Amino acid sequence: MKHNQKSLQRRISLMGYDAILLFAAILAILGIAPSSNEPFSLPTMALHYVLAAICLHFCRSMAHVYRQVWRYGNSSAYIRLMAADTAAGVLYYGIQSLLPFLPFAIGMRIAFIRVFSIITLNLLLSISIRILYQFLYDYTNRHTNLRGPLWHLIGFASGLSVVGDKTVTVPTSTNEKTKIKIAIVGAGQVGAS
Repeated sequence: MKHNQKSLQRRISLMGYDAILLFAAILAILGIAPSSNEPFSLPTMALHYVLAAICLHFCRSMAHVYRQVWRYGNSSAYIRLMAADTAAGVLYYGIQSLLPFLPFAIGMRIAFIRVFSIITLNLLLSISIRILYQFLYDYTNRHTNLRGPLWHLIGFASGLSVVGDKTVTVPTSTNEKTKIKIAIVGAGQVGAS
């Protein structure tokens, strides 16, 4: 029960990080760098943020991206993230192409290159934060002699519990320490890791 609650909290915090990163991508593409002949209003940016967030969350949830344990992420986890975001980009472009037909959204459609830029910038930021998470997690496990506020920040970001000047890895179950790894003769690559 406690493990499921901790897992849910991590998923929600990762979704929150992703929402902040999407906001940064929307702000950069539609707010900071629009061309002079195509200015975007605040309602247009808000509508596209909501559309992109729904599409990204839906596709990432369908691909089980938020169920990944990112401290141990490998290439298949990142490929899954890229595939989910590609599907989200196609879905987002398709939905936003219908905007001229909605009475409240006339003039809120954006060009394909902007949709592509929003999705790819968001993907770049999402991959970057996950790689940073892996780095910080590994770094805190290797350098236990860190002191000060940076140590607490790294501990918070990497999911380690900081007790005084030491980190403590919180096991996911009580049996984690008692697990014995075995290899079965004749099992091929199944038992090897």
